Amino acid sequence: MKISIIIPCLNEERFLPDLIRDIKNQTLQPIEVFVVDAQSTDETLPKIQEVGLAQLRVVSTNPNIGAQRKLGGDSASGDLLVFLDADTRIGPDFLDSVVSAMIRRKLDVACPTYVPYSKNNDASIKKSSLPIRLIYRGFDMLFFCFQKISPSGAGSCICVKKNIYTQIGGFRTDLKFDDIEFIIVTGK
Repeated sequence: MKISIIIPCLNEERFLPDLIRDIKNQTLQPIEVFVVDAQSTDETLPKIQEVGLAQLRVVSTNPNIGAQRKLGGDSASGDLLVFLDADTRIGPDFLDSVVSAMIRRKLDVACPTYVPYSKNNDASIKKSSLPIRLIYRGFDMLFFCFQKISPSGAGSCICVKKNIYTQIGGFRTDLKFDDIEFIIVTGK
C-alpha cells in the first residue's frame, strides 16, 4: 500500500521538524509527504528542509485548515492518505501499524488512539499531567465505544483510503470542524 502523508501547518517551527524526523525514521516509508503551509512567517520551512526528507513536498494555500487538508489530499497519489497535525509525534513503526490494522480490520478510515505528550526531550515542553492523560484516555474510550453508531475522532491523525477520500470529495473548506465532519461522512 502506497502512503501519502499530509501535514497542514502555520508557524510550526518548534514542532514540525520533530514530526518530519519521525517520518524519516519510519520502518515503512511514505511515497510522499505534503506540508501544506498557510503562509508561515517563522522559520518553519527552512527548518523542515534541514531534516533532509527526500519525499518532502511543500505547497502553500490560505490559512484555512480545511483548505490545507483538501489541497494536500487532492494532490496526493498514495492509496492511503495520512493526515497529521504539525505538532503530532509518531513512533518508528506507526505507518506499519496503521496499514496492518486497516487491512486486518478492513477499515476505510481510521483515527488511531490519541496519546498526550509523554517524553520530555525538550525542557521547554512539559510532560502531560495525569488529568490530561486521563482525559485523552476517556476520549479514546468514547470514540471506540461509539465507532459503529456515530464515528468520530480528531484531526490530529486521520487515515483514509484515497478512493474513499475522492468519493466523498475530500475535506470541506467551509466548516470550522472539517475534521469531525470528514470522519462522520467517511464512517458511514
